[in-house]
Amino acid sequence: MHPDQRQVIPIMPEEIRNEDGNVKQDIEINAAKRLVPKIRKDHPQLGLIIVGDDLYSKQPFIESVLANRMHYILVAKPSDHKTLMRNIESNNKLIKIEKENENGVRHIYEWLNEVELNQREDGIKVNYFRFQIIRTDKSGKEKVTYRNSWITDLTIREENVEQLVKGGRCRWKIENDLSRSFGGNVLIL
Repeated sequence: MHPDQRQVIPIMPEEIRNEDGNVKQDIEINAAKRLVPKIRKDHPQLGLIIVGDDLYSKQPFIESVLANRMHYILVAKPSDHKTLMRNIESNNKLIKIEKENENGVRHIYEWLNEVELNQREDGIKVNYFRFQIIRTDKSGKEKVTYRNSWITDLTIREENVEQLVKGGRCRWKIENDLSRSFGGNVLIL
């Protein structure tokens, strides 16, 4: 899918299942780890960005994506990434731009490149960005109507931060459209 296109084209499914000999139920992250190399094998020249929720924004999955010559935009909930958030706050170099549309709705973009994801000795650095939409109600009170944050391997600049946010947000288009079409039985990273 593309953030500026309405169509969603599934390229290949990966079943969440029990492996032969396992008694434990398979999980999404394992299915995703199997899927990434298959996608690369079937589409060796395709430029791909894997978009996923917070479940995937951990170093082992990111390493798999990068090893398969893909990029990523993954949700990074502050509550699940305490080390990342401490590193961002201690750095004190978060870049911020604010845009207001004709209706007075404010869009706030913030980002920081090259931040340690975790405390592992072999920890990787990621690029972090977050986005907020703030609306003013009839009484003049401001309200945050949307907030999210992501990590990526793509370098974030003022020229591309809006497009990266669109990419991160379009994951919901897939989840909502395909889940409705297939009765909710769709694995979407």
